[in-house]
Amino acid sequence: MSKDQQDRLSYAILQHFQDLISSKAVNGEAAESMAVAVQCLTEALGVDLADPEHTTKLKVDQALQDLFDKSYPPVLFLPKLLPLKMKRPRLTTLRMKVTSL
Repeated sequence: MSKDQQDRLSYAILQHFQDLISSKAVNGEAAESMAVAVQCLTEALGVDLADPEHTTKLKVDQALQDLFDKSYPPVLFLPKLLPLKMKRPRLTTLRMKVTSL
């Protein structure tokens, strides 16, 4: 992966985190922790969402969540209730011997 691709991916990830915070998908202490993570990653990766030059150069056309949703659509998992080919239960007759007391 080229450095430009790495920077674009980093920008998309940081933007995704920022979108989660802005949309209140996370709140309270989790939002604060995520904001701190964005600040740390901004410094570590050298990619700044607030820098207009970075925005012009690195912003992708679609949100990371949209790209992910298209690549991995939700799968509905249903519990396996019955096997497709089910054998009929064997009926047996229970014969009891009644004895008098």
